[in-house]
Amino acid sequence: MESESWDEVVASLTAAYGLQAWGTRLGHGSFLTVELGESEATGRAYGRYHLWIYMAGWRIEDGMTMLAASEDDRDELAGKVTVLDGRKLTSVTVEHPSLSARFEFEGGLVLITFSLYSTDEDHWMLFRPDGNVLTMGPGSSWSVEPSDHPNVP
Repeated sequence: MESESWDEVVASLTAAYGLQAWGTRLGHGSFLTVELGESEATGRAYGRYHLWIYMAGWRIEDGMTMLAASEDDRDELAGKVTVLDGRKLTSVTVEHPSLSARFEFEGGLVLITFSLYSTDEDHWMLFRPDGNVLTMGPGSSWSVEPSDHPNVP
């Protein structure tokens, strides 16, 4: 259920503009995580913002070529996703009602998510430095709530 106004969603996303991506890595299945901005505490493995593509398809493009996609061979994929590292986030667009997203990075790189219809799984999440997480999904719902992952921003 939508717990905040869409203005807070926009504010969450625009606050991450200009932050450099790092630590991009594959997780379980098609999970993909991207750290944005420097770690605020010594020894932390997370950036100021932590983007987690959860139950959504995704691909990375450079405007001319598809560089990587969530269903590619995992042995090759792990090295390909790091192409985002070192690039600043320049904009984010979220579609309605799917909540699919387009994350644009400097140099023309784009991370595009494809929300899969589900009544019980989140599509993607952006963990914020204030301890809240912006969650897109399940379905067309979204929320901004306190994070239940204490080690993530």
